[in-house]
Amino acid sequence: MTAVHGGALWQPRVRASCDYDFIVPADVNDAWYPPAPRVLAAIAEWAPRLHHSPDTTGLALRESMARVFSTPIESIRLGAGSSDLLHHIILACLRPGDEVLILDPTYAEYSRVAEIAGARVERVPSIDSIGPKVRLAAICNPNNPTGTVIPRAQLLRLARSAPRDSILLIDEAYIDFAPEESLFADAPEFENLAIVRTFSKAYALAGLRVAYAAFGERVRALFDARARPPWPVGLLGLKAAEIALEERGYVEQRIAELASLKRDLIDSLCVPAIPSRTHYFLVDLEGTGKTAQEASSAVSACAIFGRDLCGFSTRGLQRFLRITTQSAEANTRIAAALKEVLNP
Repeated sequence: MTAVHGGALWQPRVRASCDYDFIVPADVNDAWYPPAPRVLAAIAEWAPRLHHSPDTTGLALRESMARVFSTPIESIRLGAGSSDLLHHIILACLRPGDEVLILDPTYAEYSRVAEIAGARVERVPSIDSIGPKVRLAAICNPNNPTGTVIPRAQLLRLARSAPRDSILLIDEAYIDFAPEESLFADAPEFENLAIVRTFSKAYALAGLRVAYAAFGERVRALFDARARPPWPVGLLGLKAAEIALEERGYVEQRIAELASLKRDLIDSLCVPAIPSRTHYFLVDLEGTGKTAQEASSAVSACAIFGRDLCGFSTRGLQRFLRITTQSAEANTRIAAALKEVLNP
């Protein structure tokens, strides 16, 4: 199964940093803003030391995480982005013929890796319980591409009621937009629970590929039993993430700014938006005469990129286009381009 992700139309053409000045990458959920100034300073400080290898297990970063999240350090593992950890967890937990439960629509990598492992994937609109035959249930919270959130209390009930042989995997890549719903600190209390988080989104470190996970005892044993290379995160990624953890105030300020920019963007669009808790949201193109794929292809001529739901769902959902909030100037370009394409 081929991976389908945003950025495919423009990322291969980026050869110089100035190329980003002309692109509106509303098809990927990365931050439009830079990392915190102290993070950039740390990267500059450590860049001349790139001839040195990083710490094999990222001990200093894991120690910082243990303090910040009040989570035992032995429960925390690092990865080169959340997809790296998700792949490793899913492949470590599944055997051919196992049943996997995922939402529809949701992030494509859960089903892709499960199918690589030979598992059978069942897609459902909601996950209220985990049956005895389910080996792994994967939930993105907040969900991608819808931006909807499952309350923490509901997820805790799901974790408590899950069969002993089942694994509950929660991808919290966008949890900074709903931090009160996180189960990261709860993971060690449930032997079959895995929580994955990343610095790629709200912390604006997508280019460095730094992610982390908290595991219950049984998941940790499965994860560690599978051969994994040392040095999961590079030197600059480790140092940047250590400082980023201390910059929660910067992240919260940026999230508040995103909420305002998102409201203004939605108000300026010529099509209705579906409510979401995140900086990305779906717009409904019903009645415009265009599918999401047609609309995104048309606006790409203006170096503006949106995301159809190919890969997120097996149901088609061709009327929905996902847009990720950008800067005020870029949002103006998005609204103008969509208006021209959808109302010729």
